[in-house]
Amino acid sequence: MFPDTGTIIRVSEGTGSDPYGLPTGGTSTVGVYPCSLRPETDVRAMQVFAEQEATLQYYRLRFAYDADIQSDDVVIIGGDEYKVVALWDDHSERMTRRATVGKVSA
Repeated sequence: MFPDTGTIIRVSEGTGSDPYGLPTGGTSTVGVYPCSLRPETDVRAMQVFAEQEATLQYYRLRFAYDADIQSDDVVIIGGDEYKVVALWDDHSERMTRRATVGKVSA
């Protein structure tokens, strides 16, 4: 049911500030969970990143329902990073937690 393994990374804002007065932050590993990743073949977006045009490909990601995943988390699967775009908890199936994630490719 879950052929992949995903590491959930959470970005947090720290309580300090850098020399420019901007808040400092960090990342922490939330956990490693079995998961399933499928491409959303009908959804693609062209965007500009670092002054270069890139394709943002969307995927459907599923975890067991008790996985600690939140909006704006990053999930690493097989060395690739996927940003959580939307989290879908409003369904009657309480066995899995679904998310839409995006991956940027040049």
